[in-house]
This record gives sequence, structure tokens and C-alpha cells, in this order.
Amino acid sequence: MGGVFGEAVEPDYNFKAAIDFSLKFFELWPKDVDIVFSPGEVGDPLDYRPETVIADMNWTDLHPIKWTYQFLNCDTGQKMWDPQAVIHAVEGDDLYKLSERGWVTLTPNGETIFTADPNGNARYQYPGDPVWCDLVLKYIRTMAIQH
Repeated sequence: MGGVFGEAVEPDYNFKAAIDFSLKFFELWPKDVDIVFSPGEVGDPLDYRPETVIADMNWTDLHPIKWTYQFLNCDTGQKMWDPQAVIHAVEGDDLYKLSERGWVTLTPNGETIFTADPNGNARYQYPGDPVWCDLVLKYIRTMAIQH
């Protein structure tokens, strides 16, 4: 989960927060292994409110995510950034609109530079429309409700 793509050239929060590790990751990632980036703007419109998370997990009193929302001040709007990478890994490409293939370079400032190349190992997710956002949020909620 990370990257800022498109016309904006700005540091990615996750990569910049651990820039030394991130630069090493980019250096060591095998060029013959595909990678899909899930930028923050894909999860931005998926607003899973804390009170809804708590209600969806009413099947248990002991759950670390539920506990966090009950007892810590973390009302961030709970955007669904991180789950997009996991859902994509589990469900595959069909749920996402992806960029063309290319290469991603990470700068020392944490910026992700995409260079299109049909032989590249990288693609990135595009944000979905409101119908897609509703579908993915329902998927995430179903996973919270199931036990």
C-alpha cells in the first residue's frame, strides 16, 4: 500500500515515514516479479466509520480492531487504504482498474515516479467510481461481520 501516481509528484506518506527501508525495498525487489501499488486515493472514498466497525463486530467482545475504536481516540474517518492491497492480493486483478505496465522508482524524498514500459514489473490501482466504492466497502464489512 503506497505510492502517489498521476500528475501529482509528491512524497508518499508510507514510504517517506521509513525512507531508508523503502529505498532498500525498491533496490532489492526482483525486476522479474510483478508488483501492484495501491495508492491512498483508492481507499480515500471508502469511509468505514468507527461506530459502524463496532456494530459490525458485535459478534465478539474481544477483537483488537473493535477494542481500538471503543477505547482509543482514533476517529480518523477510517479510510480503507490498507485493505485495498490485501483485497487485491486475495481477489486478483478483476476488481480493480489498473495502470499500464511500467517501472516505479522511489526518490530519496519518498516520491514514486512511474515510467510506462510494457516490459515493466509495476502497475498501480486507479480509484473507482461510487458504485465500485460501495461494492468494496460492502466486501470489507462482510469480512468484519463474518467470524
